[in-house]
Amino acid sequence: MLDLDKRSLMYLPGVGPKKAEILRKEAGISSYEDLLFYFPYKYIDRSRFYKVSEITGNMPYIQLKGRILYYDTVGEGRTRRLVAKFTDGTGTIDLVWFKGLNYVTDKYKTGTDYIVFGKPTEFGHIYNIPHPDIDPMDQADQVAAGLTPFYNTSEKMKKSFLNSRAIQNLQYTLLSSLNWILPETLPADVLSRIRMMPLKEAIRNVHFPDSTEKLRQAQLRLKFDELFFIQLNILRTASLRKLKL
Repeated sequence: MLDLDKRSLMYLPGVGPKKAEILRKEAGISSYEDLLFYFPYKYIDRSRFYKVSEITGNMPYIQLKGRILYYDTVGEGRTRRLVAKFTDGTGTIDLVWFKGLNYVTDKYKTGTDYIVFGKPTEFGHIYNIPHPDIDPMDQADQVAAGLTPFYNTSEKMKKSFLNSRAIQNLQYTLLSSLNWILPETLPADVLSRIRMMPLKEAIRNVHFPDSTEKLRQAQLRLKFDELFFIQLNILRTASLRKLKL
């Protein structure tokens, strides 16, 4: 695959030596190929926007449009946290961060419209979203297009700003650097016979699904590849054993 298994992730823009080492130790990702085949463990539909006034305590994930009114730093030591008061005109909700406080205040400005995504919780009869995903309003069509992938990340990864969103961004950077083109692993006649999508389309849709159906087809193709090459390896091993007899 274009020697992607030999290309160190360290050289991918946005990674570098420190993050590359953390990805290697925590997720087993060392090469471009490792990253491409680091698949999401779940997907969440982000096509709907909620209003703050609609929030209840049993909602899994929500997406809001609004702006940050102000920031406040609360607590000391381990309980120190940054709280942003967020509103969409129908009510307010707290956005909470326990790390990367300076990064947050530098990146997300008060009075600017943003898209906020996360899981609401209730504390002291006040709803809040801890460590939400935040995007500029001009990216609404991109981030709210539908299914959003979620990748497994460890605490060490998150502390190094390698959360699920960061992994997805790296996937985008990598695929863009390859012009979204990957060599096919199956012969054309086999691909036609089994009626499955090409590998490049499967990889793209497993990381950036066009639809639920496209995602299903992508997962089917990748599962077929996994089983096909396992079977091929078994047959190759059996053939070598016969030659030695």
